[in-house]
Amino acid sequence: MTGVVKATGSIPASWPPEQAPSRSHIPALDGVRGLAILLVMVHNLSILQPAPGLTYKLWSTAVDAGWIGVQLFFVLSGFLITGILLDDRKRPHALRVFYIRRSLRIWPLYYAFLIAYAAIVLWRLDTPPGYFLWYIFYLSNWTDPLYHPLPGVGHFWSLAVEEQFYLTWPWLAMRMRPAWLAWFCIAITVMAFVARLVMHGAKVEALWIYESTPTRADALALGALVAIALRSPEWRLRMQRWAVPVAMVALFGLLAIAARTHGLERDNGIVEVYGYGLLSVFFAAWIARIVTGLANDSIARRVLCNRWLRAAGRYSYAAYVLHFPIKVFLFDAINPGRLEAAYPVSMDVTYITLIGALSFGAAVITGMVIERPFLRLKDRWAAR
Repeated sequence: MTGVVKATGSIPASWPPEQAPSRSHIPALDGVRGLAILLVMVHNLSILQPAPGLTYKLWSTAVDAGWIGVQLFFVLSGFLITGILLDDRKRPHALRVFYIRRSLRIWPLYYAFLIAYAAIVLWRLDTPPGYFLWYIFYLSNWTDPLYHPLPGVGHFWSLAVEEQFYLTWPWLAMRMRPAWLAWFCIAITVMAFVARLVMHGAKVEALWIYESTPTRADALALGALVAIALRSPEWRLRMQRWAVPVAMVALFGLLAIAARTHGLERDNGIVEVYGYGLLSVFFAAWIARIVTGLANDSIARRVLCNRWLRAAGRYSYAAYVLHFPIKVFLFDAINPGRLEAAYPVSMDVTYITLIGALSFGAAVITGMVIERPFLRLKDRWAAR
């Protein structure tokens, strides 16, 4: 997810900047990433059992809506990656440098996990060995709707969407004029909406709409659009002026959908067609507001700059990779389905907290053992 890049993108007082925007660190964006991973983990780690009462209804509604953290990851990823590409486009061998650096950030943990998974789990499953290839080549978002995803790695679909998007996007971002690239982002956004509308009208299974790259590319494209606008003095001022109104309009639309559908369940038809797009617009406008200046004393800045939330953001990629396998392992070990839960919400909160803590602990360990040695190679093999 967006844990793949450092949260950068602040704007200097003068323009053109002495330092490229993607080189300047914004602590609040670490907090945005931290918020995204917490939303996703609450959604994925829940073992909530049906029960009567208002507490259950409120908690289950919140848990069901946690998938929106993936949408936030996509928007933030589009913003950060596109910013790096735009700032490096005139540097020698920029495209090669980008792919080397991204590979060193993403691949070591991902493939180390897949190797361990194949050695420990895969041989025990009644699954054709060739099916594992889809995970190796980041194509599981196309096979999961056809077959059941392998245990513990069903969440890898979002990593596949990003990798497929970034196969071609860097080439376009480094070669197209920014104005044309902005129009291309708008075209992707429109096409994603049309794809969802057509697929929903054709009664395509909800998982196809949720996981396919064409239906989710608008989030990445709108994040990229913010990065493009940020690098134009004229559009930066317009974005600063309109970010909050646009966010409020999108939020109003999302609240209307939530009231109509009694929540934001990801496989609801109205949420699929309209909610995905409105979430992308809302998150893009929110990030635009952050990078064009939040007041130092604002509540939003204080929350997003909280050190614990920022720490969660820094380890979000590893936590994302590891949290669901840890859940599956412990779920099988504890088998909470056999427990008589008199207080399902409290049990759910306890379980999520436990697995979440274990996931971040594992993320810190893998960060030191696996990720950090490869990250040191970035400046040696592909200095920017």
